[in-house]
Amino acid sequence: MNIKLILYVITIPFSLWIITSMRLEQFFKKGSVMQIHCLSFTLSLILSYMLVGFLLDMFTTARFF
Repeated sequence: MNIKLILYVITIPFSLWIITSMRLEQFFKKGSVMQIHCLSFTLSLILSYMLVGFLLDMFTTARFF
């Protein structure tokens, strides 16, 4: 199995857990629950994309030394 896919499977729930601990509802109008969930999911995908890129760079850099 591809290591990148494994890292995404690990980091997406982790980043979603981190994002949901933030109080994003204070930036939205009352009753806009769907928009808050969409933003949380989008931010978690962005965070996991950046985290996987960082981890892969660290693995490849450490392999060459």
